[in-house]
Amino acid sequence: MKISSAIAPASLVWAPAAFAVLSLCDAMVKYLTSHYSVAQTSIMVSVVGLGFTVAHAFIQKRPKALWPLHSKIAVLRAVFLGIDTVLIYIAFDLLPLAEAYVLAFLTPILVAFFSAILFKEVLTRKQSFAVMLGFVGVIIVLRPGISVIGWGHVAALGSAFVFAASMLVMRNLKASETDLALVSTVLIGLICCAGFLLPFSEVRPLTTDFALPLLAAGFCFYCGHRLLVRALRSRAANLVAPFQYSQIIWGVIYGALLFAAPIEPIVLLGAAIIICAGILTWQRY
Repeated sequence: MKISSAIAPASLVWAPAAFAVLSLCDAMVKYLTSHYSVAQTSIMVSVVGLGFTVAHAFIQKRPKALWPLHSKIAVLRAVFLGIDTVLIYIAFDLLPLAEAYVLAFLTPILVAFFSAILFKEVLTRKQSFAVMLGFVGVIIVLRPGISVIGWGHVAALGSAFVFAASMLVMRNLKASETDLALVSTVLIGLICCAGFLLPFSEVRPLTTDFALPLLAAGFCFYCGHRLLVRALRSRAANLVAPFQYSQIIWGVIYGALLFAAPIEPIVLLGAAIIICAGILTWQRY
């Protein structure tokens, strides 16, 4: 799979911007989950993000652009991303931002792995080595037998798998599908997925102390996913995915500034190994 020169610049601009904005959303979500349940936080953030999306459509006088033309692909992607978002929000609630991101960094490696299985793409020796190296990095971070592996780690790993699946679904994205439809379906999918957990969660009234972070999270979710859709329109999932690694920088910054979270050297070592594996995976494309 070769990537044209026209595709690469677009991905190089939109992808890092998307992950930077989504990281800010993640920081706001972690702050919100300190008071609200993951299910309630997910629904509130999604409703706000959907409000921005709908407003954008009506300002542009394109309300029909909110509904997907190719509903099967859009709905499948929405389900994957809805599950992915709930899982990573659970991880953010239970783990430091940076540690949750490290485990989520498996996504580019999983994209290559699933591409070989589902699309019969032949992995080079370098890529095969990268896949194994990536899982070594995960073992270093998790330290089974030494540290306690909790539900936060399981949720972060599950998020990586589901997000990889959503990126592969984007390969079948039709050029005629609108950005607004892809964002709106993801938000609706997240509301539905979080809705299944809401009956089992405590629901608290929204207070003024959390209103601004909620608005910021919803706006960043809306903007971040629009940017990510733009990047993925190239259908170059393996080119976009490695930019996810920039989130470790944002995770360290936000974790230190907002949550006073220390960074363990073993986590940085695992992150370095997983990043190297992802770069090796990317080099073929």
